[in-house]
Amino acid sequence: MTALDNYLWLEATGHWTETPDTPPREVIVSFRNTSLVLSDLKENVLGHWALAGVQAIDRTGDTTVYSMNSDGTETLRIGDPEMNAAIAKVSLGEILPEPTRIQKTRRLSLVGPLVALLIILIIAAVSPGLAPLLATRMVPPASERELGDRMLLALMESSGPICPETPGRRALDSIGTSLAANGEAPRIRVLDLKQTPVLALPGDTILMGSATLKTARAPEEAAGWIALARATDPVADMMRDAGTLQNLRYVFTGNISPRPLESQIAGDWEPPGTAVIQQALNSLHDAGIDQRPLYDALIRYGWQTDPENPVVMQENPRTERLVTDQEWDAVRAICSE
Repeated sequence: MTALDNYLWLEATGHWTETPDTPPREVIVSFRNTSLVLSDLKENVLGHWALAGVQAIDRTGDTTVYSMNSDGTETLRIGDPEMNAAIAKVSLGEILPEPTRIQKTRRLSLVGPLVALLIILIIAAVSPGLAPLLATRMVPPASERELGDRMLLALMESSGPICPETPGRRALDSIGTSLAANGEAPRIRVLDLKQTPVLALPGDTILMGSATLKTARAPEEAAGWIALARATDPVADMMRDAGTLQNLRYVFTGNISPRPLESQIAGDWEPPGTAVIQQALNSLHDAGIDQRPLYDALIRYGWQTDPENPVVMQENPRTERLVTDQEWDAVRAICSE
């Protein structure tokens, strides 16, 4: 099998058609070491599909249809890009993923490799800060999630697996949804980030530190960390930390080293600037969530307020609870053994 088997526990919704005569049934698809586990919405297991025998038989946009037999009588339709990317590592006859074609289109659409190289070298010589800015603008929105996925996989090889506990993760997703004013909630994954409480990846993917959740004092604090991550620009931050050579590498290959990401969790975490913190607090206020837990958590993590540029908090605590006590206990225990 592949390196994914050592650490990847993913879940996504899918539509399972057992026979051509039965209607599609919504199921939960769980990626395991050697199989896909299909469960109903009450988490009753319906079947196992061996990963080595899964075949991709059709693709429309982000949705891929899989089958375990050549005639396609039993099918599984999945629209989650992360799950499809994981299955692609081990499945049979995988259709070329759409993100790869997007990257090729992006690279072919450049004015010309030599011209772009010359421009970036000149910019780097005159003003090093403009090189990452140019590279950032060359990342199309359609490729951001794929870029974030690749960085997550690379990070997991050094930091360990994503924590798989389903009840806690679903409750954490519910907290994230409370901040999604436009209905588009971020993807939240929990793993060991050492001293870093939260990290944003391209594609609206948020990594929560397992230690952060264990010590969080309230659901509103978890919501605050999520809001803080969403207030950053992960693509711009990544390109800035990567440096000119990695910026060039991305422009011409569509790939970038995960080392800048790894370095962010290797040492002491530094809180973001006042503008980012203020934006996060404003997001909490707009969602009707108490801002104080995030403020207090930042103080515990070493943040010092700037008397000349203080943040402004507004008292507007949410009247209804983000999650139940039982769900919150499950969130804090996501990575417990």
